[in-house]
Amino acid sequence: MEKDDCVFCKLVSNRIDYYGNIKNYKYWRVIISREQHTLSTLIILLKRHLIRFSSIDESELLELNKIQKEMENVLDNLFKPNLYNYLQCGNATNHLHIHLIPRYKEERIFAKKRFTDQAYGDSVKETTDIENPIIIKLLKKNITRQLSI
Repeated sequence: MEKDDCVFCKLVSNRIDYYGNIKNYKYWRVIISREQHTLSTLIILLKRHLIRFSSIDESELLELNKIQKEMENVLDNLFKPNLYNYLQCGNATNHLHIHLIPRYKEERIFAKKRFTDQAYGDSVKETTDIENPIIIKLLKKNITRQLSI
């Protein structure tokens, strides 16, 4: 089921081209968040239009668990986050999606830029550049390379 005016439905059906696509799965798509709350923040999008997390079926849930493990492994190898936060709200975009937010106790440097998780130990806050295509493209290159290993 797809909703005509939903930006995430358009994205998962390839009606919107986005340079931050990471990987497609049967039920989900992983993209790099345009808003990098912390270095390498990802979004896991359900490919069908739902709003409530409680409405996903067992096969979608099982695949989501596989994706979370795979993405955490990739980010562990690349950036060594101290922990992960998962956020699912849907307030701004009413399409089921989950933010995978790596959390860092210490500063990280990526692409000659300093990334500091200023709210480590608290709720996540936007702490880096928003919609920086260069950073997103470099993250994509590194993450997709790690996925193919």
